[in-house]
Amino acid sequence: MRNRLLAGGGALVLALALSGIGHAHGIWVAKRFDVLTVVLGEGRDDQAYDTAKVKKVTGYSSEYAPVQVGIEARQGYVVVNPSKEAALLVVEFDHGYWSKGADGKYVNKPMPEVPGAKTANKTLKYNVVYLDPAVQPKVMAELPLQIVPAVNPAGLKQGDLLEVRVLYQGKPLADAEVIVDVAGDLGNTIKTDANGKAAVPVRNMSLNVIGVEQAFPLEGSDLATATGYFTSVSFVAAK
Repeated sequence: MRNRLLAGGGALVLALALSGIGHAHGIWVAKRFDVLTVVLGEGRDDQAYDTAKVKKVTGYSSEYAPVQVGIEARQGYVVVNPSKEAALLVVEFDHGYWSKGADGKYVNKPMPEVPGAKTANKTLKYNVVYLDPAVQPKVMAELPLQIVPAVNPAGLKQGDLLEVRVLYQGKPLADAEVIVDVAGDLGNTIKTDANGKAAVPVRNMSLNVIGVEQAFPLEGSDLATATGYFTSVSFVAAK
């Protein structure tokens, strides 16, 4: 996957070899077997996961009043049961530490627990789910890396263009690669401009997952050398 390591807010960009280590996967909420499920996946490859990694699911009404969301841990995945007032959900997922050992393989453990490890990522994943076309997008202060749509994407149809802004710590992130279709076409990306903006096509008639993956240096930690984020926006296109 395409990750970038940005130092001190400057233009320094270093490639991180993160493919195949598990934390390159994104998360999103999709209906599976007629229930809303937190999915961990990359393309069409979904994976079972430790349900304790789903740290928080917050629900909001169309006016951004908090609403109740039930969470049910099943074998290898989590089911989400929002109240009928829920217009938007925010999912926070902690995928833990991924360290590259002396054998070149990545292990879901911090560096001190992996022989020969010199690099590791603390991996955090976020998903904003638009359930109701009536809710207006806004910046979510709890998300360090986020995609903010200019309009509610659930009101758009396949083929429409969606303008988005990518923010890191509330500031526009330039040259971020926006993955157009996380659930179906990982290789199709569009870079953000100097203002963190990009125009992304709505690819699918049904579920759409738009994602951004970035990594930033982690200072003062013996457990990892960087924090890796995967943030996404998901919605079902209008018919």
